[in-house]
Amino acid sequence: MRAAEELGASRVPEAALELRLAQDEMEQAKQFSKNGNKQRADMMLLRAQADAELAVALAKEAPLEAEAKNAVEQVKALQQSSQ
Repeated sequence: MRAAEELGASRVPEAALELRLAQDEMEQAKQFSKNGNKQRADMMLLRAQADAELAVALAKEAPLEAEAKNAVEQVKALQQSSQ
């Protein structure tokens, strides 16, 4: 989850949601573990890991999407100016 936070997941709405889910699932895993339910705790930790990894992927994707949109706008501007 630290990686997602460092990549700015909180500034990307979809990534922030996944990061929050991962944090909630970690808390649930701690409770299950405290109550002696290791199997449920392990399942929640797997879910937390998957959601944290998705948050990382979404956070990495956001700047690339913005760059791609910017490139498209630049191409359109050049096309219009050459007509």
